[in-house]
Amino acid sequence: MVDGALDWMGVAHLLGVDGAVGELVALGKESPALAPDELVLFSYSATRATAAERSAIARLEVATIAEEKVKGDPAGSASRALTVLDADHNDYLVHFDVDAIDFNSVPLA
Repeated sequence: MVDGALDWMGVAHLLGVDGAVGELVALGKESPALAPDELVLFSYSATRATAAERSAIARLEVATIAEEKVKGDPAGSASRALTVLDADHNDYLVHFDVDAIDFNSVPLA
């Protein structure tokens, strides 16, 4: 079984990590749907990740951009993410976790 928060469990299945449910890993046209070099964990916080998440991220060498760097330089951090992902591609999937924003700044009514 894949350990972690709901968004990590989704990523784990997209990457096909050990413990992922085979039927979910095989849902897309390709299996797994993502290679580790096709992913950047943007605004990543190791302190909020579980030990299993941190282990998989390190083992797969998934690129991360720390939450502190995003807070300090959002535009620069976004440029770095595009560089890591290979800017020659035109298609990107962005998962926006609303936990990363301040409700007072962007109320989601």
